[in-house]
Amino acid sequence: MPLVEHLNAGEAATLLSFMKGQDYRGVSYYEIIAAILYCGMRVNEAVHLTKKDVLWEKGLLVICEKMINGQVWRPKTKATRFVPIPQALRPIIAERMKTQGELLFANSKGHMMNDRTILIKLKDACSKAGIKSVHTHSLRHTFTSVSSEGNIPEVVIQEVLGHKSADMTRRYRHMRPDYLVDRFNSFDYGKKKEV
Repeated sequence: MPLVEHLNAGEAATLLSFMKGQDYRGVSYYEIIAAILYCGMRVNEAVHLTKKDVLWEKGLLVICEKMINGQVWRPKTKATRFVPIPQALRPIIAERMKTQGELLFANSKGHMMNDRTILIKLKDACSKAGIKSVHTHSLRHTFTSVSSEGNIPEVVIQEVLGHKSADMTRRYRHMRPDYLVDRFNSFDYGKKKEV
């Protein structure tokens, strides 16, 4: 299996910082990329989020089947799942809730954002920010890797991602070599661990 490109925490922060400073003529590219990075959603799930999917008091987003403009949309797994809204994402969601229309993230005409356009903006931002170029789905891998390194239990990450098996979640987790070095730096058979 080829190595999937993903960002480490520093690169993700650089990407978000760069995108936040860009003028996208009222289009929420920074906001949708932040939501994908902070929630581990698929890009298709993010573009289909409506304001009704925000359970503000509970701090959750709901990924579920819904009608948008007379069309039925179903998540890939066809199952409803709940995704926590981290504190860092709350101001973005709060601002998006004040916008016109039912979609949480919309293009300049208030319509659904295009996956391909989001990818183009992401790749352009990576290039201009001086970080490796990644695909929108790589952001889901980034979420998994960074949250794993942040000691969030695998079962919790699996639930947020909506994976049916832990094996699938493990395929999304990529440990940075320097993280592994840090974790094993004090590994020693000859010394007793202090309790």
